[in-house]
Amino acid sequence: MAFDQRFLARHRRWAEEAGPSAAPAVLGVTYTPESQELDISFSQPMDQGSVQGAISISPATSYQVVWVSSSHVQLRLTSALVANSDYALTVAPTARSASGQAMADSFTFRFAVLPASPGAPTQDLGFWTTWLPWIALALGAAWIIALALYLRGRRKYHALRQTTRVLARRIEELRALNARTTPKPTGRGESRASAAYRVPRAGSPAPANRTGKPLSGP
Repeated sequence: MAFDQRFLARHRRWAEEAGPSAAPAVLGVTYTPESQELDISFSQPMDQGSVQGAISISPATSYQVVWVSSSHVQLRLTSALVANSDYALTVAPTARSASGQAMADSFTFRFAVLPASPGAPTQDLGFWTTWLPWIALALGAAWIIALALYLRGRRKYHALRQTTRVLARRIEELRALNARTTPKPTGRGESRASAAYRVPRAGSPAPANRTGKPLSGP
């Protein structure tokens, strides 16, 4: 919960017009339950020691004092407040301004601590805040490994394909070379050679030459 800036500006303007002789006063107090903070705004720059000694909270609770500016102090509650309880913040008139002027009257601000809504679901973020970064890291590492394996397999595939092409080309060249160096047989030459060196069968006449005489025998 933030201060109403117009409200604070109007009261600061009033304090400036009243001059340094005017007694300091509390312009307003806001309570922020989400952050457990109380913000106190004064009309003038204040003496920090006297202000811290003049502040009290009832029932007693511990808090940390943080000065946002010379006229704005913040109380950060460090102990848990009791639900369904009313608290009162009091600034005693012993609080003085930076010029030594004391407050004319005490100031009291009351606030209530409401219980948590029973129907409001409680959100446990322990799993997401603890394990989600590790899960994301593991998924990223797995993706990088899978990509590296894919690229490696792709390179091997292209290398094997290139080797296969070279071997096929070499085989075709060897076939062509073998076809050029092997002589082609002639059918007529084979028939003459086979007729010249044919072995006669038993009981068949011996082959004769051109004169009609047998080729074998005296």
